[in-house]
Amino acid sequence: MAVLLEYPSMRLIKYGYASAPPPIPYVPGFLAFREAPLLLKACLPVCGEADLLVVDGHGASHPRGLGIASHIGVVLDKPSIGVAKKRLAGGVVESGGEMLLVLHGQVVGVLLRVRGRSLYVSTGHRVSPRTAGRLVERMMRGGRLPEPTRIADMISHELVSRLRSSHCTRRSGEEQP
Repeated sequence: MAVLLEYPSMRLIKYGYASAPPPIPYVPGFLAFREAPLLLKACLPVCGEADLLVVDGHGASHPRGLGIASHIGVVLDKPSIGVAKKRLAGGVVESGGEMLLVLHGQVVGVLLRVRGRSLYVSTGHRVSPRTAGRLVERMMRGGRLPEPTRIADMISHELVSRLRSSHCTRRSGEEQP
């Protein structure tokens, strides 16, 4: 699922999606191999107009320094930010009132505390860690996730619900068990 939003209003302009069985099972640390091909297909109708990509996953805060947000940003040649719900690698250091994500001695992102939840925001491609954190903070609208992620999740749940209901019909006059 990919959404194109107007900034700073966060108004939905359009969205794209792709659906197929995952090519491999989920393995922590290898999300890009499982989800990047479909995410790239979903991005085709919307990402050409995007100035920034916000990806649900890690960027430079990945154990190998190159998470799905980095992959997508590099392939599409767009600035990208990773926003993850769990820390995979590195540590958190407080500096000047900021909580910084540090991996192999380098600052790769920031930790944001939002409504009791930790969000690990890291540079994906062509965005500095602190800028990534400030941008994501500005994309928060009172929820637990940045607006691009929240809206994409909402639309994807709606699409799945529609698909399920279209497959769960019964023939007229047939009794329900």
